[in-house]
Amino acid sequence: MARFLSIITALTVAALTATPTDAQVYTDPNKVDADYAIQGEYVGDVEGLDGDTAKFGVQIVAQGDGEFLGVGYPGGLPGQGFVGDKEKIIRVKAQKVDGGLKFQGEDGYGIYKDGAVTIYDNDGQLGGVLKKVERKSKTLGMKPPKGAVVLFDGTTADNFKNGKMTDDNLLMQGVTSKQLFQDHRVHVEFRLPYMPKARGQGRGNSGIYVQGRYEVQMLDSFGLVGAMNECGGIYSVTDCPVNLCLPPLTWQTYDIYYTA
Repeated sequence: MARFLSIITALTVAALTATPTDAQVYTDPNKVDADYAIQGEYVGDVEGLDGDTAKFGVQIVAQGDGEFLGVGYPGGLPGQGFVGDKEKIIRVKAQKVDGGLKFQGEDGYGIYKDGAVTIYDNDGQLGGVLKKVERKSKTLGMKPPKGAVVLFDGTTADNFKNGKMTDDNLLMQGVTSKQLFQDHRVHVEFRLPYMPKARGQGRGNSGIYVQGRYEVQMLDSFGLVGAMNECGGIYSVTDCPVNLCLPPLTWQTYDIYYTA
């Protein structure tokens, strides 16, 4: 029978690849730049060119100094309507307009203003309004089942080699469990730093190694494609079918089932 491991309260993942030129590294959601309030997920019903109405999701990714990337998902947000046809994802840089941002696509455009994204066709006809949502993992804060091995619960890092905790009782990166496991399920909660000026692997970047061999990536992949070296991917093994990474500084979870 597989063992259940629980790492509660989670890992605080350091920006391992950050350099002095990266300048902005935020680890506290209460101490961020103004762009952070715009960054996030937006979803709503949009009327298409064929007259049909369908869900449409947008992720706005902050890229530093008031620059933003818009990522559009036909059908809804990843995992909630959008099911992984990466060829259909729309990526556009924002243009600053009066009091907001404009994301110009091939068949229409979106205007961010006052906390919402309004969609228009290229003739200026209203298609729909996308409201901001804050999604949470269904297993966030789950209690360990009976018989589980609790490796970390915010009280001690003694179950790890090189175990270290932050001043606010989070487990720091760079630790290895002292106990070894064969078949198991592991529950991990983690939060990635907000680094708007960094790109790709230069953002908050770490991972969880299973049996010291398979690395499940922990990278700020919000708005990225879901490659093997991004959040949810198994490094050098397989891509993530759907990129479910939430915005940085959001608590996220892994529930990994491993058969030795």
